[in-house]
Formats: sequence, C-alpha cells, structure tokens
Amino acid sequence: NIFNNQLEQYNLDIVLNKKDEEKEIIYTGYEKQESKENDYDLDLHIPYINIDDEKIENMNNDIKETFENKAENVLQSEKQNVIYTVQYEATIENDILSLIIKSNLKQSTSAQRLIIRTYNYDLKNKKEITLQELINKNGLNENDVQNKIKQEIENEQKKVEDLKSLGYEIFERDLESEMYNIENSDEFFIKDGKIYIIYPYGNNDLTSEMDLVII
Repeated sequence: NIFNNQLEQYNLDIVLNKKDEEKEIIYTGYEKQESKENDYDLDLHIPYINIDDEKIENMNNDIKETFENKAENVLQSEKQNVIYTVQYEATIENDILSLIIKSNLKQSTSAQRLIIRTYNYDLKNKKEITLQELINKNGLNENDVQNKIKQEIENEQKKVEDLKSLGYEIFERDLESEMYNIENSDEFFIKDGKIYIIYPYGNNDLTSEMDLVII
C-alpha cells in the first residue's frame, strides 16, 4: 500500500546539486500504460534520482538496466501474454534518501516474478549508505537486529514446511545462507522512522516469494 509513485513530503536543510532544476529530487522518468491483446499489458512508473553525483548516476543506470530495459524488451514481444508492472515510493528522513522500486512480471505460463530494488543515499555526506551504517546511525544494536532477522526467517521457513507437509509446493529458505547477514542485506527501505529489511527472492529466482523484517 505504500507505492504511490512519488517522493513523500519532507524537510531538508541541505542544498542539493540537481541535474535538472525543473524536476523533483525523485521523478518518474519512464511512464507507460499500454496493452496489446495476447502480447502484453504494461503499467509502468519508473523513477530516477535527480542529483548530479557519480554514485547517483550508477544507481540510475542500475534502475534503467533492471526496469526500463525490460519494458523495452516486452514492447518487442509477440504472443507472450506478458503482464509487467513497476511501482515506486521514496522518502527523505534524517537526511537519508530512500527509494524502493517493485516490479511484477508474469510471462506466458511461467511463474510470477517479483523484483524489488532499493537505493539508499546519505544526502549530507554524499554517499550510499549500507544497512550496517544505518543501524549504527540509529543507535541500534547489531546483534539484536541480526537475531531478529534470523528469528523472522526461521518463522517463515516453519510456515512453508507446514504447507509442504500438506502437499503444497513451497519456496525453501536456506537458513544457513549468508544472504541473511546484515552486511549482505542490500535491500532495505526507510519509512516513518522504521527500517524495512527485504529479502526478495525473485531478484535471483523465478518466484514472487519475499520476506520482510521491520526494525
């Protein structure tokens, strides 16, 4: 419900060097709602970050390669019955710009795939911020956060194991995977003073499964 395709209202005392003074800090750079029977159904709102900085440029390139290039490929498809949506939300809290982009892709008879990418940038220090740095910045204990992540993932795995015993196909979580370590948790979003740590398995696999840990 948070995806309104906009940057929420914010207070900021820092003067930013925009690439385009006519645009907001986050703006919709690629937007398309288009359908073609038996080929595709698109509802796309792809954002870009309007700050003149090399690190931001790398983020924008990643957004283009991940979401916009896929849209262009879909537009060339025929008889594939592709459903492709992209939404986003952005916040600025405590001088941290946080952008989350969510896409759903359903192609022919393949399983639905959910991709979520996040981009977090320290506007004051002009650098990308990691989850570990954000935890420390907020005065949180790393061990407590790591234990909460571990507990939440274990709880989700138990739920799917219960479904597996009933004969359902499930997405297995590897509880020993290093992907759940704080230093490897790359997808996170900041909103209303909370940190949302996201494990979107569709980023690497053909699945819509994801886990969410709120700190």
